[in-house]
Amino acid sequence: MKKLFNIIAFQICWWICVIFSSTELSYIGPLVMILYLFCHYLFITKDLNEFKFIILVGLIGTFFDSLFIVFDIFNYSSSFALITFIVPTWITAMWVGFATTINHSLKWINNNYYLAFIMGFIFGPLSYLTGEKFDAIQFNTSISLSLTILAFSWGFIMLFILILNKKIVK
Repeated sequence: MKKLFNIIAFQICWWICVIFSSTELSYIGPLVMILYLFCHYLFITKDLNEFKFIILVGLIGTFFDSLFIVFDIFNYSSSFALITFIVPTWITAMWVGFATTINHSLKWINNNYYLAFIMGFIFGPLSYLTGEKFDAIQFNTSISLSLTILAFSWGFIMLFILILNKKIVK
């Protein structure tokens, strides 16, 4: 039941982040994600090492997505007014939410690095493509080049996340 709650709640929060991202209410997604993290703590785990991992993945994801902005792969519909090379908070919230799935609904990939790479390679870019369809992001290069860069990036990011998870959460 906890795994089911984990994946459904994350998906709901992810969609809320995307749907509100290009509106004046883009802060709704991060607020809902904070509520989800609170529920994750209350009902799924109180493991402080996992929460360290979740925060680290949020920071790492923010860094990588900010690199995509710096290298002009894409930009976001909403951003910080003065700092346009850092992702908006709803993206960081999505990374944090994704991290909550690694030890629960996605636990089954933790020891399968090939599968993790393939899943990142396929589903990472699909997430951005979905964001583009909802006007959350705009690709600045051709779609095929952007998706190729995202595919390889996400494949390796998934590997890095799993290795980091093993070191922190154990």
